Amino acid sequence: MLKKPPKSINHFYGYRTKRSMKSQEAWDFSQKYAAKSMLRWGFYYLLTALLAFVIQPSILWEISISLSLMFVFIFIPIYKTERILIQKFGR
Repeated sequence: MLKKPPKSINHFYGYRTKRSMKSQEAWDFSQKYAAKSMLRWGFYYLLTALLAFVIQPSILWEISISLSLMFVFIFIPIYKTERILIQKFGR
């Protein structure tokens, strides 16, 4: 999405929420912002998941921590993107 974001609003590809699809300007902004945010938080997730594996070699513990972190690190970029869309384009 960062290198080839969708050019027009659609229901199939890209960061698709009500706020991001309200206008073309919001759509273009959200595609770039969400892609960068997801890459950054994905990297943080990778580091923390690897750290969990190193600290606790138990596979059950590692899976539990990894899944919990995954849900958190998926939610954060969505939350941040929605917050900035509200600030920049209103509700």
